[in-house]
Amino acid sequence: FQELSPDSIIFFRKAFTSPAFRAATSRSTRSLSLKKWIARRMARSVTLPGNWVLAALVVLWALAGPDAATASLGVLFFVALFGLAVAGEIVEVLAQIWGAKKYGCSNKSTVAGMLGAIAGAIVCAPFLFGVGAIFGALGGAWLGSFAGERLLAGRPASQAVTAANGALVGRFLGMVVKFGLGITMIVLTATAIWPG
Repeated sequence: FQELSPDSIIFFRKAFTSPAFRAATSRSTRSLSLKKWIARRMARSVTLPGNWVLAALVVLWALAGPDAATASLGVLFFVALFGLAVAGEIVEVLAQIWGAKKYGCSNKSTVAGMLGAIAGAIVCAPFLFGVGAIFGALGGAWLGSFAGERLLAGRPASQAVTAANGALVGRFLGMVVKFGLGITMIVLTATAIWPG
């Protein structure tokens, strides 16, 4: 490797201290340590795919973090962490199925409600800084079930609304349980990384 010339050093010093660079990298992002950055992302990521984002951030922490902090993260810890993430997905789906069936949704409409929830979450994810995905999933579950009841099952509007309400309630309950499992994942991770 060649040594940097004095002109190169001056160029880099000016580039990294310029107003344009400072504007592009705000004070808060420059001062964040890896630990604080991951902790903030973990706190923001406990809904929809957030449990998987959380698990990925913990894996990143285990790979890039200091050895003293990551020594307590063993195989059992990661089995529990990913087990909670999988349980969140299963509960979310089963709760929507339960709600839809309880309120009289047909099988085709239940599937349409699940597809609607996924589509709604994807379409609305860019809104409200990602929180729109929650409302999109709920609205998509309702709309998918309603459309499935009306178009696929040929039921009257009143029965379709009742069935769609069941899918909405089930999806919401599943999201609440999944959120709780996300909080459990954060607590599990925090106690493993910072045991004091």
